[in-house]
Amino acid sequence: MTAQAAYRHEFADRAATMGNAFAGAPEVRFVTEGYAQKRSRGEFGAGFGWEPSGAVSLGMDYQLRLASKQTSHAVMATVGIKF
Repeated sequence: MTAQAAYRHEFADRAATMGNAFAGAPEVRFVTEGYAQKRSRGEFGAGFGWEPSGAVSLGMDYQLRLASKQTSHAVMATVGIKF
């Protein structure tokens, strides 16, 4: 069983701006702008792992991000097989 908690504060620019071009036409450029994150947010998570045998492992994780007027949830399941 794992648990995590973190406070994050963004000191740099909040908007993610990226200049792009296609490999076949590098002279044609365009800009995309990502979602502007809030300056401060909390991140919380929990997960567990289980090995029913020496060759198989299973896991489940949950992550929550909280900020003013923004909430994000993520769930991840993993299966590992050793051979």
